Amino acid sequence: MKMHAVAKLLLVASLVAAGTCANAVELTAPTIVNKMRNAYADLSTYRDTTLCIHNYANDSWTNSCSTLMGGRNCYRIDVTTGPHPFVETTTYASDGVHWYHNMLKYSTDPLPNLTSVVQDSRVPALFFNVAWGNIAADLALPVHGNTVRSDDENVNGTPCYVLTRRDDTSNVPRQLTAWIGKDDFLIRKWMDEELAPTQTHRKTVELHGNIVTNETIKREEYTRDLPDHKSRRQASAGKPKN
Repeated sequence: MKMHAVAKLLLVASLVAAGTCANAVELTAPTIVNKMRNAYADLSTYRDTTLCIHNYANDSWTNSCSTLMGGRNCYRIDVTTGPHPFVETTTYASDGVHWYHNMLKYSTDPLPNLTSVVQDSRVPALFFNVAWGNIAADLALPVHGNTVRSDDENVNGTPCYVLTRRDDTSNVPRQLTAWIGKDDFLIRKWMDEELAPTQTHRKTVELHGNIVTNETIKREEYTRDLPDHKSRRQASAGKPKN
């Protein structure tokens, strides 16, 4: 009986060990990219604050973004530029019916409004799954070279997978690097850097923090403090005077 009990214990121990080994299998870069894409697709809402550090030649400035997105066509993104040469805030917003740009109201497809946001935050492209500025697409396209997994790192206390990719398709080679949270597969940091030492060397670093997901958000929160109505004629003429 004792030998039988010992055999059962050894069998259980071997099964546990096998399960542990299976769980310890390291994820490949393509698997991490797919999990990141699926993580954003599964969100009902997303909120964060972003710092985007721009470097161009000998110049450097930092922009900030306050981002709120939900409903697959609702968003409120306030981009504040650094003193370069002066501080300015640009608002991009949509309540799912109308979209706004700098306080002006439009009645058309809201998503093209976000094409300018990609300069300071790549997350909206992931959340809305559009082509322009989509990190998942940048990392997945084989024509740009292979994405590889580097050593894991922490970003502001969050353990992250690190994926890098060299892009040699343009005149100046670039390296793309993504820091992706290991627990939720959401972007914590993104870097796009030119590798050639040119006089116009460019480097952009995004840092995403204060992330909150799957909230219950009222539709009016996306367009808070925005005017109820502005005509297209006013919009084409520029920002109206106070």
